[in-house]
Amino acid sequence: MIWRNLNIATKIAISFLVPLVLVVATVSWALYVSQRIALLADEVRKESLVLATTAQAMDKNVIQIERWFNYISATRGNEQKAIGLKQAAGHYQSFLSGLEVFEGYYKKNNQADELKNLKSLRARIDFYYNMGQIMAATYVDQGPEAGNLIMGEFNKAATTLSEALQPFIQQQNNTVTSNIRMITDTVHKLVQREFWGVLFLILVLATSGWILALSITRPLRIGVGLIQALAEGDLTRKRLDRKSNDEIGQLLQALDSMYQRLAEIVREVHRSAEDIAEASRHIANNNTELSNSTEQNASILNQATASMNELASTVGATASNARQANELASQAKSIAAEGALAVSNTIGAMDQLDHGSQRISGTISVIDDIAFQTNLLALNASIEAAQAGEKGKGFAVVAAEVRQLALRSADAAHDIKRVIEDSTRRVETFSAQVDASGEALAEIVGSVKQVSDVMAKIAEANVELSQNIDEINRAMTNMNSVTGKNNDIVRLTARGAVTLSEQAKRLRELVDFFKLDGASQTGFDDTDR
Repeated sequence: MIWRNLNIATKIAISFLVPLVLVVATVSWALYVSQRIALLADEVRKESLVLATTAQAMDKNVIQIERWFNYISATRGNEQKAIGLKQAAGHYQSFLSGLEVFEGYYKKNNQADELKNLKSLRARIDFYYNMGQIMAATYVDQGPEAGNLIMGEFNKAATTLSEALQPFIQQQNNTVTSNIRMITDTVHKLVQREFWGVLFLILVLATSGWILALSITRPLRIGVGLIQALAEGDLTRKRLDRKSNDEIGQLLQALDSMYQRLAEIVREVHRSAEDIAEASRHIANNNTELSNSTEQNASILNQATASMNELASTVGATASNARQANELASQAKSIAAEGALAVSNTIGAMDQLDHGSQRISGTISVIDDIAFQTNLLALNASIEAAQAGEKGKGFAVVAAEVRQLALRSADAAHDIKRVIEDSTRRVETFSAQVDASGEALAEIVGSVKQVSDVMAKIAEANVELSQNIDEINRAMTNMNSVTGKNNDIVRLTARGAVTLSEQAKRLRELVDFFKLDGASQTGFDDTDR
């Protein structure tokens, strides 16, 4: 866990510092062992080897002493004697110098036993040297026979010296051999330890390098995998759970955050694209229905306009008939006045009145039919206005007014018809009553006057109705124009909805490049429009 929290620079420093410390430690230990080996070698060179060499020289000195004494014994000349004694004395002194070297070494190392051996060896060399001198002098002075007698003692002394000197020389040789073996073992151990140290150092270097490379390459491989997934549009990977806090770990966490945020954005865009596609389909369908409804409304308005034109023609005819009826009523009024003045001519006047009443009755029937047709047309206009909705409210008001006028015209026609029927009954009933003809004629005059007034009102109402119908025609024309514009707007809106649907399809296709967990990857079909 601590290693993951370190930055890359610290990891690299640790990876190189640990092997460096090991190298320094190994080199320091090697230097220490080398110094020990050098000390041992110097000790061997200065002491053991010198002592062994001195011991070998001392052995040679003994041999040379014996040689020169034998040389004197063989030559038996005074001159040869002097030479032999001089050479023997030189080797004797060399032997004593070697003893002094050993004596100084043993005294320095406090080796008392060895010092005792040196004293014994000195006594033997002294005895050996003295016997040699005696033997040489005997050979020169007394001849071979006397010399041969001394030679036995000399040889015995040589044997004794040799027996004492050989272990001493062997001891020195053994010391040198032991020191050399110790140096060899130390060197061998040094080489062996150096081998294992180098092997351990290699293992440490390999392990630290492997750990360092793994701590760097593994997050990099994960980061490369994330980037490749992004390049391929694959957003289905789950969030990483690594907790490394070094630079690469921070980079990997940033890449993972970017990856997850991009997945959320694409998921939202994908959802929005689906919503836009669904909304565009609804808009297109609603615009289609609205276009059809607008076309139907336009057709209904055209039919209503044609009906209003027919109604205007009928109202014009009704107005003409009303004027005709007004003129007839005026004529009836004149006839009634003349009948009042010509009471004597009552029967003839009654005949004329009866004839006029029949004509009025026919006219009233015509007015009644016109009012009935007007009522039907007003009713149809109200139905058409109700189908037109808000735009037909004004037309519905006008149609209601027309219907009221038609009803009033019908009521007036019924009143007139009843009056005419009463007049006819009275003419038929009271035709024999000449005395009451004046009163009947007066009533007839009053009734004709009422008829004339009613017909005048009907004519005035028909004029107003004609004006209202003209206004309705203009309103219907404006409504037809507005409906046409609305139809054009609906068509433009429908085309815009289709364009929006195509853009939603394109957006969906772009978003479908990315793969999301649990997200539908189906494309937007053209048939959905």
